This record gives sequence, structure tokens and C-alpha cells, in this order.
Amino acid sequence: MSRILLILTFLTGFITTGIAQTTYTWVGGSVDNYQTAANWSPARITPATTDILAFDVTTPVSVLNVPNQTIGAIQIIAGTDAVTFGTNLITNVLTLSSATPILYTTAGSILA
Repeated sequence: MSRILLILTFLTGFITTGIAQTTYTWVGGSVDNYQTAANWSPARITPATTDILAFDVTTPVSVLNVPNQTIGAIQIIAGTDAVTFGTNLITNVLTLSSATPILYTTAGSILA
């Protein structure tokens, strides 16, 4: 019985860790590198497919060097002027894996 309880406890911790998501807020400059860990708060050292990337900036931002990567969602927070993503390879795609909401915002508009 104690073995079963131990296994269930282990699996519960594993499943919870596997579905955890982290919100990273852009703290980079107005034109900066997506792949620089210090441009995100907290520092985005180990990207995950469940990550939420948040932008809360009052000036236009160009996020460059976007890799071929899957993230959970993009959050545009009130007050954000404009966010542009750029890549150095036309084959790179930033894929959003979250079912809903994939891209969410507070009052404002989104141009895709």
C-alpha cells in the first residue's frame, strides 16, 4: 500500500511540474533580442511550450531574432503601444500552443 501511495505522490508531482506555466514580461529595450534571457523578467533561461510572454510597454517594441519555437500565449497588457516580432530566418515560426486564449489583451487592439 505504501508503494502505491509513493508512486501516486511521485506521479502527481511529475504531472503538476509538466503542466506548469511561467509568465515572462519583456524588460528588453525598444529593439532587442528575443533569445537574450535577461530581456525577460524573470530571466527566460529554459523556454517551455507553456510559457506566456507578456508585454507591458508604453513605446513601440521590436523583438528580434525570434527562433523556431512554441510558446503558450502572448499577453498584451494595457498601455502597450505596439509589439513587432522579427526573425533572421523566414522558416522560423513562433507557434502558440494554448487552446484558449492564444493571444489575449486588455482594452486596445491587435493587428496581426
